[in-house]
Amino acid sequence: MVYEQSKINYNIVDKLDSSIESKWENFVETHPNGYIFQTPDMYKCFKSATNYEPICILAFCEDDVVGVMLGVVQKEGKGLIGRMSSRCVCWGGPLAINNDEKIINGLLTSFIKVVDGKVIYTQIRNLFSTKEYELIFLSSGFKYKKHLTILVDLKKEYEDLWRDIQPRKRTNINRAYKEGLNVKILESESEVAESYAICQEVYNKAKMPLVNKEFFINSFKILGSKNRLKMFGAYKDGVMVGFMYILCYKKRTYEWYGGSKSRYYKFYPNDLLPYEVIKWSKENGFSIFDWGGAGAPDKTYGVRDYKMRFGGKLQEFGRYFYYHNKLLFKIGSLGFKIWQKVNFS
Repeated sequence: MVYEQSKINYNIVDKLDSSIESKWENFVETHPNGYIFQTPDMYKCFKSATNYEPICILAFCEDDVVGVMLGVVQKEGKGLIGRMSSRCVCWGGPLAINNDEKIINGLLTSFIKVVDGKVIYTQIRNLFSTKEYELIFLSSGFKYKKHLTILVDLKKEYEDLWRDIQPRKRTNINRAYKEGLNVKILESESEVAESYAICQEVYNKAKMPLVNKEFFINSFKILGSKNRLKMFGAYKDGVMVGFMYILCYKKRTYEWYGGSKSRYYKFYPNDLLPYEVIKWSKENGFSIFDWGGAGAPDKTYGVRDYKMRFGGKLQEFGRYFYYHNKLLFKIGSLGFKIWQKVNFS
């Protein structure tokens, strides 16, 4: 269907009512590239987080939703630090009916106008190929940068999935079983809080910012109630030693957050968890396991090397950047280093 551009309106979502939510939900659900990050449920999760501000533009043609772009403004505190660390991140958007180029352009233009003045830069993290309309991004002022992800084909037989895992990792997985490690799905808020404490340890060690615990508790309630989020815990002698959160939407699972307590590395929780999650994803009818990012191809990245050892193929979907203020972006890069020093020294 071809839509008259003069009849398309681009509206900021400032509140959700049942009518808008159902139309928005149905649009993303039926879109070939629809992903959980563009859903109203994710909007609600972002809304619950400290220092997060979701920004959503819906494109309407009369009463039909024909496009969506959802991102989130992120800051690391208030005042000068908040300003210097401000950015907007959008995963898997914008989405337009039939990949209509004019609607995509309208979404991008409207989105940039809304976030301009709120952030230093906007980053779009592609979850699928956008080559067919890359020129629209470029003409809108975005810059393209290569970025990788790793996709595991779950349609393979179990034996092939196991064989694709690097031999040393297979050995470590078997050792984890022998050491008595077991993996289970978390079922309570207290277990989520326990896993969050491990997440804090991981992020503190990496000197990286982490969203507040309430965000994950609310995500557990909102997404978990619809089986769109599964939280896995690895246990040794009844103690949670590692975790992995995965998003589940349509036929894909997506590795969201994960890690383990460093003093338990010798029991290989970081090898057992991915295998158990991949196996669970296949058993539950999913077709693809998405590792959620593997860095820039021209830079050495240990996390990419780790993920590749579990099978899967590299895909280059890239990222787009829009610099609202190039000078502040350069200063902000220095400011982030100062933030790391202040918070982790």
